[in-house]
Amino acid sequence: EAMAARCPRSCGACDRKRGGGGGGQRGGRGGHRHARKRASAKPKGGGGGGGVERAGGRLSEAYLTAHAGALCPVVTAASDSDFIAARGLVGTAQEALASDAVVVLYDLGLGAAYRQELAAMCAVVVRPYARAADALTPWKPALIVEASRQFGCFVWADPQVRFAPLAGGDGGLMAALRAELGVRGVLALRSPGSLAEHCHPDALRGAGVEPTEALWDAGMVDGALLGVNTSSTAAPVGAL
Repeated sequence: EAMAARCPRSCGACDRKRGGGGGGQRGGRGGHRHARKRASAKPKGGGGGGGVERAGGRLSEAYLTAHAGALCPVVTAASDSDFIAARGLVGTAQEALASDAVVVLYDLGLGAAYRQELAAMCAVVVRPYARAADALTPWKPALIVEASRQFGCFVWADPQVRFAPLAGGDGGLMAALRAELGVRGVLALRSPGSLAEHCHPDALRGAGVEPTEALWDAGMVDGALLGVNTSSTAAPVGAL
């Protein structure tokens, strides 16, 4: 009962024995987990305004497909070495995003036990990563492109990212992110230094980009946290 009372989605299927409270905020075994009860559900308001209504806490690929246009999920990826960090990310997303929490986690090589534990957490869908035929294709840009095609609005977060709730109650953080993404199109963290400090000119030329002086002095973006709204008409520029 105590675990169910803390669940931000109030879906009533919390497993107290496995729940572990809010320890996920520190990367521990926290985060809400739910029994395998399934029920039909639909997003509030239909247009992606806020909150995701569903019973049982568990999501499916079918649910993501049916409501892709109304969701703004957190998208991440993890292998065995990222398991503890990913569990902490999910735990803080559950607490900070509350009823808006939807986490799509790509499996980059999780063991069966780790994959099962993450998939059992509330509002999480674990999906396989289909590696490109070209072994040199980096997985993160590929996953970000895939997420932008399916959802339009989403927040990429490395497993080490931690969310903190805003004052104002349920859904406040996601509402703020949606509003900013609607105006800016892209939100990203600034990284210290310039492109000149982190990239060789020949690396840019190899990618078909000529390192002009203006580009060379441009600031860097930290890829650990990236918000994207492909439907925004604004220039895709922003900083959290």
